Amino acid sequence: MESGARSLDRCYEHLLEGGVFVLTTPNPWAFHRFKQALFGDVTCNDEHTCWFDERTLRGVLSRHGFAVEHAEYVPPAEPEVTKAFASLGFRCLDGRSLLVRARKA
Repeated sequence: MESGARSLDRCYEHLLEGGVFVLTTPNPWAFHRFKQALFGDVTCNDEHTCWFDERTLRGVLSRHGFAVEHAEYVPPAEPEVTKAFASLGFRCLDGRSLLVRARKA
């Protein structure tokens, strides 16, 4: 999205009352990104102009009239490693992408 705010406003306008908006975005805190950085192999999609974590995305969606109903990290980046982190409360390391389902409030 070139202009995230404007794009969210357009989605809001086109949805019926109570309509559902589903969004996925790369997870900036994914475990595999730390591994890439450690070995100097960070890859980035040039079309992605900003990063969102769950907390930030919830706030942005709320400011644009959406109520987040569900958020999860998918798919698990490295299940054997990230499961241990998730059990310690570091759920954000668990998936390559963040999937969010929000309803037009």
